[in-house]
Amino acid sequence: MAYIGRQTTQGGFIKLDDIQSQFNGVTKTFNLTTGGQAFSPGSANSLLVSIAGIIQESGSSYTIDNSTITFATAPTSDAEIFMHAMGSRVNVGSPSAGTVDASTFKSNFGTYQGTISATSFTGDGSQLTLNAVPTITVTGDSTFNGNVSIGGTLSYEDVTNVDAVGLITARSGIKVGSGITFSPDGNAFHTGIVTATSVTTSQGVDLTGLLRENVNIVTGKLSDNQNIDLASGMIHYFTTTETTTSTPNLRFDSSTTLDSKMSIGETIAVTIITTAAGAAYSDQLTIDGNSITENWIAGEVPTSGGNSGVDIYSYTIVKIGNASFLVIANLTKTS
Repeated sequence: MAYIGRQTTQGGFIKLDDIQSQFNGVTKTFNLTTGGQAFSPGSANSLLVSIAGIIQESGSSYTIDNSTITFATAPTSDAEIFMHAMGSRVNVGSPSAGTVDASTFKSNFGTYQGTISATSFTGDGSQLTLNAVPTITVTGDSTFNGNVSIGGTLSYEDVTNVDAVGLITARSGIKVGSGITFSPDGNAFHTGIVTATSVTTSQGVDLTGLLRENVNIVTGKLSDNQNIDLASGMIHYFTTTETTTSTPNLRFDSSTTLDSKMSIGETIAVTIITTAAGAAYSDQLTIDGNSITENWIAGEVPTSGGNSGVDIYSYTIVKIGNASFLVIANLTKTS
């Protein structure tokens, strides 16, 4: 039966009942009581034991098991004893939910080696260190408002998009699937088709294999479709037999001038193919709706079209000033 008397103040001393009358030089184990009630000190270190005026060493001279004491040597009947319990055990228990806040802890309370689950963490994170063995797993979206430094390898698995507002720098190149590789020295290697609205280079272009160019095929006559939009390609083929003369107008598209797309000193080549007719030909050309002076090869300005097949008009256009162009023109008849 546990001690049911008046509880002592935690940290106070309790004098245990005298057990000298039970000593016989043979018995080593005795019950501990106070006021006749069983008493458990918790550990041998909680007792101060003196036999025959000699303080006994806990753990070696005696041990404690709940409310019993066992001596290493059986006390003799004439050995006087006194025992003091130096405070009783305190069961701290667990704090109630919602009763512990940040003020309860020191600013740095050491290393926590268990599992912390939280819906959010608040603070500037300057003292937060995560030592992950082997990994840190984050489920859901993560947002970093400052810089993130990766000492090892940052691996992406099943990433659909990488959205970067600023510059992405890769030290060892970038590989996209099995078809595109960007090397650290700036080279790009493509095994498939590259589609681009424009290509700018200062070192020239080396091309191998088949070089293909889009042709804008128009089911109709040039005389009925005289606006030539170069945004649709540099070669334009009209499949319906011509019936009259025409004046092609070169522009980038219906809302953008060719002049705005070219810089002074740049050149382009335009080809217009018509289905031939003797009375149908083009001896004039305009650019962005403005008349220009053509320089016809050998000075031969067209005065007729071919009798059959196709007529091929070739224009080399050099921008020499603001809305000013040098145009070299040529007509090739296939009949």
